[in-house]
Amino acid sequence: MEYLYILSNKNMDGLLKIGCTKKSVTDRSKALFTTGVPDKFDIEAIFPTSDSKRFEDEAFKTLAPYRNKKQREFFKLNVRQAIDFLLPIYDERFRPDESDSIPPDVIESETLTENEEAAIFLIGSKHPGWTAQYEIRDRIAQSDLEADYIIKDLASRNFVKLKRGMMDTEVVQLDHAGLTYLKSKDMLDPEKLRNWKLNCQSKRPTRSNDLPNTSELF
Repeated sequence: MEYLYILSNKNMDGLLKIGCTKKSVTDRSKALFTTGVPDKFDIEAIFPTSDSKRFEDEAFKTLAPYRNKKQREFFKLNVRQAIDFLLPIYDERFRPDESDSIPPDVIESETLTENEEAAIFLIGSKHPGWTAQYEIRDRIAQSDLEADYIIKDLASRNFVKLKRGMMDTEVVQLDHAGLTYLKSKDMLDPEKLRNWKLNCQSKRPTRSNDLPNTSELF
């Protein structure tokens, strides 16, 4: 299997690296982290395909108005816009039959820290009696400042979205990347989320190191 990928870098604000590879996207993103690059690339989206080069050619034609420089594979748009442009092309011409059940915007686990993954599971499990923010502050972060950073960082990468709720409180909900991440971990099943949530309730952890290991639950 070959892949077209979308990468981002926190030190390249507003730019996405889009390209293709016949190897692991994780290996490709690591290879791009050279001495001339200040920080690692994060994997935002992966499109499995049998002809990544042709898909890349079509993608670059479609995204030409957003290309930063003609000979460079960087584009000025956000992840949601890029996926919206590429998904119709992928579905029509480049999605292999065996990948019908695989969402193209699979977020790989390497893009999340342990605390970020725990936050995604807490938000997804909708722990009763608590808001997600308080759960993150009480169970994961070492301070309110760290909790706010985790939430805002996840929001900037489309894992969560922030909304205003009743009494002008801030509500955190899963965004498309967060839902995709849960799906990639086979955690969209309500029963599995309930089991994980009950395990959290019974242990009453105070930090991410005390959170139940989800890989041992199923």
